[in-house]
Amino acid sequence: EWTYTRKDRTTVPVKLSVSTLTDHAGEITGYLKVAYDITESKRAEAYIRHMAHHDGLTGLPNRTLLLDRLDMAIRQARRSNRHVGVLMMDLDHFKRVNDSLGHQVGDQLLIAVAHRIRECLREVDTVARLGGDEFVVLATDVRDRAEMDGLIRKIVEKISAPILINHQELLVTPSIGGSLFPDDGTDVHTLIKNADMAMYFVKGHGRSSMQWFLPTMLEATEEKLALTTALRFALERN
Repeated sequence: EWTYTRKDRTTVPVKLSVSTLTDHAGEITGYLKVAYDITESKRAEAYIRHMAHHDGLTGLPNRTLLLDRLDMAIRQARRSNRHVGVLMMDLDHFKRVNDSLGHQVGDQLLIAVAHRIRECLREVDTVARLGGDEFVVLATDVRDRAEMDGLIRKIVEKISAPILINHQELLVTPSIGGSLFPDDGTDVHTLIKNADMAMYFVKGHGRSSMQWFLPTMLEATEEKLALTTALRFALERN
């Protein structure tokens, strides 16, 4: 594969085949080059690569790309002795929008929210959509939790402002859970899990708020799981 440059300085990707030209004595007298324009196949490859790492509705990074970027951010934070912030959020009562106004309106609402979150972030930060109405913000090179609190207030204010869709004004609020590297976890999956746990704590205590992960949440979750398992075995054994 090669790249040709046109007279107007634009480029075109080509697949180039080169053959030698010989005379009757077998001496090389020149070369024959045939170039095939592969612009369309390159576009198709780029589209497939994009779709493998991005959400089809909002164009945001998906879980695969988020985990990759979070892993990279953790490596950089270890070297620079800085923090990485992870915010897990979903929209309160989003199902009501889908049920009452239809999935098309729900999709437009998700696109608008994705755009608003992106407006709050720096170039080095990432917002990803995990599916449904669940978004994750990755903030790199963070000084401390207070810096993250400022970003959270900005995101909440942006999302909570009225959103006009099909001449109808919609109001949505986020429930947000947060975790901070290295305080709340030192690897990708622990940070995501703990931010998710903090978000569900918010959803279970009134919604429309933000909560940082606390170790007591993990203890409560483990106790609940143990109790559920014990009750199931108790019922089976009378």
